[in-house]
Amino acid sequence: MKAAVVDALARGEKARRVVTVDVIGAGPRAVAGILEAHGVRADVLPLELVVEDPKILAGYDVLMVSAMTSDEGSAAVALRLWRRVSGGPAILGGPVTADPSSVSRLGFDLGVYGEAEVTLPRLLEAGLARGSLPEREVLEGLPGVVLPGRGLTAKPGYAPREALAYRHSTRVDLYPAYWAARVYVEIVRGCSNFRRPRLRLPGKPRCIDCPVCRDPRTPLRARLRCPVGIPAGCGYCSVPELYGPARSRPVDVIVWEVRELVRRGVTRIVLSAPDALDYGRDLLV
Repeated sequence: MKAAVVDALARGEKARRVVTVDVIGAGPRAVAGILEAHGVRADVLPLELVVEDPKILAGYDVLMVSAMTSDEGSAAVALRLWRRVSGGPAILGGPVTADPSSVSRLGFDLGVYGEAEVTLPRLLEAGLARGSLPEREVLEGLPGVVLPGRGLTAKPGYAPREALAYRHSTRVDLYPAYWAARVYVEIVRGCSNFRRPRLRLPGKPRCIDCPVCRDPRTPLRARLRCPVGIPAGCGYCSVPELYGPARSRPVDVIVWEVRELVRRGVTRIVLSAPDALDYGRDLLV
């Protein structure tokens, strides 16, 4: 089975990057790495390449699109081009599925909510590795799956640190001028900033007035999902909710990834994290 992992991140509604055109993110490569670890051939395709030559999709059995909430238009373009050449499954993932209704609204067969390391291996074991969607009854029993017309089956929880040992794909050669691009290498998943904004939000009490978070006996996870609906962390950021507390990727995996990227000709590497100072803290605290 071959999977096309289409990078629609930061493409907005125009199906092309307008700013930060020299960036290759870590998310689609992480998905491709999980697929490769389970014996699936995966290629990371920038959306611009697919728009320029839609026939390239004809050689794949499954489409996986990675997008943010601002990229719904680009995700729709990728799906439309896929439907022209294939009747295979189309899966939506990335921060865009923080709103589970995006899967139905855009017409995808299903979505993956949160971290792919939690849900994708179970989807592959259930039949996706053979190029077909598992039965709906099976999908309804898997956490982290977003089904059209139903929404999120169940919140999947956060990937344990051991799951972050997957090697991300280093095959970036399909990106234009990849040798000059800034290639992001993930070193930390999640964030330790669980403090909430102290501004009084419309219709919400101030965080410092909330007895739940002020009580030192309140578990960290309970503080993460605020009972009065105040967003976690920096307030505008989806990382604490979708990706949980900070967890460090193993040093040997990071070193391997950097060496492989350099071997492939990459010259600009960025070590990526919501907060790089979190690296290793989860091993100590």
